[in-house]
Amino acid sequence: MKPSHDSVADFVRYRVEELIKQEVQEQRVQEYKPITLRLPTGHIALIDLLAHELDFTRQAFLQELVSEALEDAVRAMVGTLPEEQRVDAYTHYMAVMEGTHEQPEASDE
Repeated sequence: MKPSHDSVADFVRYRVEELIKQEVQEQRVQEYKPITLRLPTGHIALIDLLAHELDFTRQAFLQELVSEALEDAVRAMVGTLPEEQRVDAYTHYMAVMEGTHEQPEASDE
């Protein structure tokens, strides 16, 4: 049985906490590399505010945000392909994300 929530904010907090817990479990087996990202000051302020309100570090919040955005991007990309290519493409993208498939080096542009 799922827990009840008094508001949408409670539900969002619950879901994000669950996702972060899951991410922490997965982080134990994943390799991480640092990247540099330049964002407008307002974006950083909003990231910090949301992370604080959800009781997370900036790093944990951004890791979850990027992971979810990547999965959304993959679904969108796969959705543009002919139906018979979707499963193979999705499998390929997920293998790259999980580090089980070689991919070309990205440029820092």
